[in-house]
Amino acid sequence: MSALSIPITRFGDRRSVELHIVRDGEISASQRRHQHARATARRQSWGTARTCAALGSVVTVFTMAMVTIVQAFLAVPNLPLP
Repeated sequence: MSALSIPITRFGDRRSVELHIVRDGEISASQRRHQHARATARRQSWGTARTCAALGSVVTVFTMAMVTIVQAFLAVPNLPLP
Protein backbone atom coordinates (compact mmCIF):
# COMPACT_ATOMS: atom_id res chain seq x y z
CA MET A 1 0.00 0.00 0.00
CA SER A 2 1.38 3.40 -0.93
CA ALA A 3 0.43 6.83 0.31
CA LEU A 4 1.28 10.37 -0.63
CA SER A 5 2.88 12.58 2.01
CA ILE A 6 2.70 16.33 1.37
CA PRO A 7 4.70 18.59 3.70
CA ILE A 8 2.85 21.80 4.50
CA THR A 9 5.02 24.91 4.62
CA ARG A 10 4.27 28.26 6.21
CA PHE A 11 2.58 30.91 4.13
CA GLY A 12 5.15 33.09 2.42
CA ASP A 13 7.82 30.39 2.41
CA ARG A 14 9.82 30.57 -0.82
CA ARG A 15 10.34 26.80 -1.05
CA SER A 16 8.43 24.91 -3.63
CA VAL A 17 5.92 22.28 -2.62
CA GLU A 18 7.63 18.93 -2.19
CA LEU A 19 5.84 15.68 -2.80
CA HIS A 20 7.10 12.48 -1.25
CA ILE A 21 5.66 9.10 -2.12
CA VAL A 22 5.58 6.78 0.87
CA ARG A 23 6.64 3.34 -0.25
CA ASP A 24 5.59 0.02 1.25
CA GLY A 25 7.23 -0.53 4.62
CA GLU A 26 8.25 3.13 4.99
CA ILE A 27 7.00 5.06 7.99
CA SER A 28 5.20 8.29 7.19
CA ALA A 29 6.31 11.60 8.66
CA SER A 30 3.23 11.90 10.87
CA GLN A 31 3.89 8.47 12.37
CA ARG A 32 7.55 9.40 12.97
CA ARG A 33 6.45 12.63 14.70
CA HIS A 34 3.96 10.69 16.81
CA GLN A 35 6.60 8.12 17.80
CA HIS A 36 9.08 10.88 18.63
CA ALA A 37 6.51 12.71 20.77
CA ARG A 38 5.67 9.48 22.60
CA ALA A 39 9.35 8.66 23.20
CA THR A 40 10.02 12.20 24.44
CA ALA A 41 7.07 12.06 26.84
CA ARG A 42 8.24 8.67 28.10
CA ARG A 43 11.78 9.98 28.71
CA GLN A 44 10.45 13.04 30.54
CA SER A 45 8.15 10.99 32.75
CA TRP A 46 10.97 8.57 33.66
CA GLY A 47 13.24 11.53 34.40
CA THR A 48 10.60 13.08 36.63
CA ALA A 49 10.03 9.79 38.45
CA ARG A 50 13.77 9.31 39.03
CA THR A 51 14.12 12.89 40.29
CA CYS A 52 11.22 12.48 42.70
CA ALA A 53 12.61 9.17 43.96
CA ALA A 54 16.06 10.68 44.50
CA LEU A 55 14.67 13.72 46.32
CA GLY A 56 12.44 11.48 48.41
CA SER A 57 15.37 9.33 49.49
CA VAL A 58 17.48 12.39 50.36
CA VAL A 59 14.65 13.84 52.44
CA THR A 60 14.17 10.46 54.14
CA VAL A 61 17.85 10.21 55.08
CA PHE A 62 17.93 13.71 56.60
CA THR A 63 14.61 13.17 58.39
CA MET A 64 15.85 9.92 59.92
CA ALA A 65 19.07 11.64 61.01
CA MET A 66 17.10 14.40 62.74
CA VAL A 67 14.80 11.87 64.40
CA THR A 68 17.83 9.95 65.66
CA ILE A 69 19.43 13.13 67.07
CA VAL A 70 16.21 14.16 68.83
CA GLN A 71 15.69 10.66 70.19
CA ALA A 72 19.26 10.56 71.51
CA PHE A 73 18.82 13.99 73.11
CA LEU A 74 15.56 12.96 74.79
CA ALA A 75 17.07 9.69 76.03
CA VAL A 76 19.54 11.54 78.28
CA PRO A 77 18.08 11.58 81.82
CA ASN A 78 17.42 14.95 83.39
CA LEU A 79 19.60 14.54 86.48
CA PRO A 80 21.57 17.29 88.19
CA LEU A 81 25.32 17.14 87.75
CA PRO A 82 27.27 16.20 90.92
